[in-house]
Amino acid sequence: MNDSMDRRVRKSRAAIFGAFEELLRQKSYASITVGDITETADVGRTTFYAHFQTKDALLDELCKDIFAHVIAPAPEKGHSFSSDSTEEQLLHVLYHLAEQRDRLAPLLASPSSHLFWEAIESQFVAFFEERIGTSVRIKPGVQDELYAEHLGKTLCEVVRWWFAGKLAEGPKAALASFLSLTDVSFATAQGGSHVEYDSPAIVDSAVPAALKRSLLDLLSEKLLSRISVRELAAGANIGRTTFYDYYPNILAVYQELVDDSFSDVRTVIDQFGCGRCAASEKMPFCERLRVRDEYAVVIEDPQFSRVWMNRLGASPTSAPTRGVLTDAGIPLPQAEAVMLFQSSGCLMVARSPFGKRDDWSLTRRTLDEFVSGGFDRLTKGSFPQ
Repeated sequence: MNDSMDRRVRKSRAAIFGAFEELLRQKSYASITVGDITETADVGRTTFYAHFQTKDALLDELCKDIFAHVIAPAPEKGHSFSSDSTEEQLLHVLYHLAEQRDRLAPLLASPSSHLFWEAIESQFVAFFEERIGTSVRIKPGVQDELYAEHLGKTLCEVVRWWFAGKLAEGPKAALASFLSLTDVSFATAQGGSHVEYDSPAIVDSAVPAALKRSLLDLLSEKLLSRISVRELAAGANIGRTTFYDYYPNILAVYQELVDDSFSDVRTVIDQFGCGRCAASEKMPFCERLRVRDEYAVVIEDPQFSRVWMNRLGASPTSAPTRGVLTDAGIPLPQAEAVMLFQSSGCLMVARSPFGKRDDWSLTRRTLDEFVSGGFDRLTKGSFPQ
């Protein structure tokens, strides 16, 4: 297979995987058809069946893609790994789950979540079944199979609580909870083998900047959902342990990049009031979306819209907008809805073909007048009762 054909195959598989994951977040596995998948992935049925015999085969491959390295630790750049220490193996597994957390979290909260929790649980049970009687000491009076089932299900429940934010962040905290709950006893490994992580090659104050630089570089090559903590940390020349000292997951780094991208952009209240907009020296929100600079890869990633809209409501700059609207007698829920409506509209138009046309300045002025007219009407006592 030549390089161009190989690239097309990888692109088709990635599109099918991405479409399948998107559909699984929205509805149950049983209600998803091959037609749904091909339509969302924008590929033909022939292409789908060239890669997967059935929908079940696709699900199996997706689980393998997510869990293959999570539950099968192997030596990696950034730390040396020995299979002698089961406790260190468990920590390694939890680190890999943390790496996949941004990808897994929506699936584990979706209508099809039971499929993935069952996959995690079965992997954990198998993990302990292979080790009880060797690196995991047997439990007197308890059958090995039952003990493995107990340990696997308990670890799965710990991960469930961890991902739901009910436990302290980080793989080490999750492992500590599991060990406290089970009082499992490990056989001592000969030679005292353990996981060793690279020491940071840069001073601590520079770690966040180095990680954000690394993420920018990686976003120029792949989607955020396909980036692992391992490669992000390697790009910043630090170990994964150091990464988790600063951030709970990759999305937290990405959120800071979003904040950096809009640090010199007009506030939400300036976006509403065009008089303020004209007086401000900062860049308009809609223009920032169109700028081709190093942050363009941040804005172009599919995760951007969700992150931006989630952070908009929590931003301190949103308070003045809500205040202006509520002072005019508009209830807070409606004020927040108007704010999100205006910003999401700007986002949609600026990223659409209209944002790339030569007459963009006219389009923008037209939208400004539309927004300004509605804003003035609301703040001058015309709120619908």
